[in-house]
Amino acid sequence: MKLQTFWAGACSLLLALPASALEIVFKDGTVLKNAEVYVPPPNRFSSGGPTIFGVNLTVNGKLYIHHFPYVESAVTEETVDGDDDGIYELRKVTRIVTHYRPPVLREHAPREFGYSCTPSRLPFIHFNEPTLAKLKLNLSQHPLIAAQHRARLAGSIDLALRHKPQPHELHTPQTAAKWQQEADRDVRLYPQNIFYGKWIKK
Repeated sequence: MKLQTFWAGACSLLLALPASALEIVFKDGTVLKNAEVYVPPPNRFSSGGPTIFGVNLTVNGKLYIHHFPYVESAVTEETVDGDDDGIYELRKVTRIVTHYRPPVLREHAPREFGYSCTPSRLPFIHFNEPTLAKLKLNLSQHPLIAAQHRARLAGSIDLALRHKPQPHELHTPQTAAKWQQEADRDVRLYPQNIFYGKWIKK
């Protein structure tokens, strides 16, 4: 009996240990350090765990809310061989940053964080490829996620890697302004519960 109690306590301690922190990079260029994928403990009823629609992130135990900034295309001058004739010339090249508008799915944030305003779940298409690879590894090995669900998550990440942007999905200054107007207002009410993308120190 004592041995069983010891092992039960040891397992509880292991499950309570924090997950390994990740550096998350969004396609809009936002870099989020010390982030963790939120996976609720098995004894807690929660809608906030990873799904095929994306993940919730935490930073230092606080729920992360992304600000979905709009990134303008950058025009740079580059030396290029435009005609492939060995003659190089200076040309202006437009670099388009492919990034997506905020999620349409208006799912409530996990209520255990005491915040249910701005949606917090982040679809996988918003992350860059190295981050998707890290997320796939993290979720595929997570002990609190059932094996069959891990496979579905991995499949959803693979779809995000192969996703071809559609015109209606792309971010615009208007959608960024609308999202941030709402989020800026909401997050000010709960600074003790959440971490907002605009608060990242450059």
